[in-house]
Amino acid sequence: MKLIKTFSRSEFVVEDDEADNIKAILQSGQKAFIQLRCGDLLNTAAIESIGAIPKALFYRGEAGLYRVLKDGQSIMNSYGNKITIDPAQCEYLEDTDRYEQKLLKTEQKQLT
Repeated sequence: MKLIKTFSRSEFVVEDDEADNIKAILQSGQKAFIQLRCGDLLNTAAIESIGAIPKALFYRGEAGLYRVLKDGQSIMNSYGNKITIDPAQCEYLEDTDRYEQKLLKTEQKQLT
């Protein structure tokens, strides 16, 4: 999955092959409106960047994944309590929480 950002701060989540096609159009110098698989139209002249979905720091606990707070040493558990963690058990993963709705929108439109 790749993330397309526009100068108007819109963001589109697309599959890798779709991103590669858009990159090829940009590199050829063409200006056009492209219909994405999700159904949205994208003006290639408005594209600021095409890149990977940003990653965030997560802690893998017994009850699942928790987003690490900005201090890098604690999480909020399911009860809303701040808990200190071992930073060695943290890992950077795609920030699907932030882009989950965009991913769902793309997948649902592909099914129809």
